[in-house]
Amino acid sequence: MEIKKIGDVVEKYIGYHEGARFQIGEYGSTLTLLYKNPTKNEIEDISKGDIQYRITVVEDVIFLLFKFGSQSYIDCPYNINKNPDIILDELEDGLGYSCLIELIDCRNGKLKAFRFISFSTNFSQKLKQFVDEQREKYVTDDNIRAAFSKYSTNDLVKLSSARGKITRQNND
Repeated sequence: MEIKKIGDVVEKYIGYHEGARFQIGEYGSTLTLLYKNPTKNEIEDISKGDIQYRITVVEDVIFLLFKFGSQSYIDCPYNINKNPDIILDELEDGLGYSCLIELIDCRNGKLKAFRFISFSTNFSQKLKQFVDEQREKYVTDDNIRAAFSKYSTNDLVKLSSARGKITRQNND
């Protein structure tokens, strides 16, 4: 696992388009947020503001939805079939999957913020259920395009079946 610090350059994201990517890997999940020239408020919201997160499935695609502070919800489609070797462990009550959140300025690839969180048990169990169910389906980018053509981010938020919240971290 690669250790990064604020200001490091992640070369593969230089010149990337804005957006969000959710991936599950060997050491947990990662939410990569790609913003062009993120503002001080966006950096603050992501690094230590309130986080709301939700999950739903439409068109056989898992959508994770995140809201940082006063920002709007962000939608992230996920397809286990792009990394089928990943197996999510069963969880005991009171435990949740981990997620590293990283904010990268896609103009220059600089890491502007990161944060490590744990999802709630209920949300994590729903994520595992959806991943296991999706594994049995043939999900492609066409499914993702179909979902985006029918549902707005606000629609996906309303359709969510599990949610969680993390309140502001005061490190001052």
